[in-house]
Amino acid sequence: MGEDNKFMKFLNEKLMAPMGKIAATRIVRAIMAAGLASIPFTIVGSMFLVLNILPTVFTSLTGFFNATFVKITNLYMIANQTTMGILALYFTIVIGYEYTRIIRDEEKVNLDPVNGALLAVFAFFMTIPELVIKGGTFTLLNVNNKTETVINGWRSGGGGLDRLGTGGIFTGIIMALLAVNLSDHRSEKLGHQNAGTSAFRGIQCLYSFDSNVCYFLCCFADRWDPDCV
Repeated sequence: MGEDNKFMKFLNEKLMAPMGKIAATRIVRAIMAAGLASIPFTIVGSMFLVLNILPTVFTSLTGFFNATFVKITNLYMIANQTTMGILALYFTIVIGYEYTRIIRDEEKVNLDPVNGALLAVFAFFMTIPELVIKGGTFTLLNVNNKTETVINGWRSGGGGLDRLGTGGIFTGIIMALLAVNLSDHRSEKLGHQNAGTSAFRGIQCLYSFDSNVCYFLCCFADRWDPDCV
């Protein structure tokens, strides 16, 4: 019993307390909200994916599936492509909204969570196109062969844009947090005393867009291919 009490005391003091503080931070709370909001999309998308792979698990159903479900696979797999296939987009929207709402509620500032969500999506989409440098000029990547397809910088894969899927969640999180923080910083610069007017909120949103020029650097760092120089 004494050893168990020491172990629990160690967990509470050295692990649970620090983890509790981390979980209470704004960023983690926004990410948790995005994870919870994406669960229904994940469940629905996974259901259709499971339906699609049943014949490979239960081989006795192969004939039945070939005569029925296989003929409409492209139809019902749209549900998977529009859930799991664009999960990063859902994450980005919710994080932008929730993070802005948390800042608004805790700092008592007039920030519109919808503007935060839109800015997050704007910033995220700026990181999707792939750029290369040819002859000292930034050029949108174009590749079309058996292994990859990139048209005007937009890479496709898995039935949609590659970066909108689960592979883009981390990028979406980073860009959403950057967009909201820049928006909050710029609104402070403009001053909150006029924040009650709808005109001010519109100006605030546009001014925040100017701040997103720095996202170009993120795109460059993320998408620059030195082999193409």
